[in-house]
Amino acid sequence: MEFLIQFGYLGLFTAAFLAATILPFSSEIVLSALILGGLDPVLLVAVATCGNVLGSVTNYGLGYGGGELFNVNFQQHRKMKSMRL
Repeated sequence: MEFLIQFGYLGLFTAAFLAATILPFSSEIVLSALILGGLDPVLLVAVATCGNVLGSVTNYGLGYGGGELFNVNFQQHRKMKSMRL
């Protein structure tokens, strides 16, 4: 966490992005530390929001694309299994 706090706004963006993905991460700690460090709270909330939204969109894209890939592989597996019978 200290590593991200040292990078200020970029660190917060990274923390928020990671927190919005499947990785367990707490961006609130970084946000709180940066607010206590004297950075602009309004800008910090805007940066955290952008990181969180972009992380969520990335998750959606991975799920959407991964779902298609899973569907194709599953259908091929079912087809091969029925050929063996």
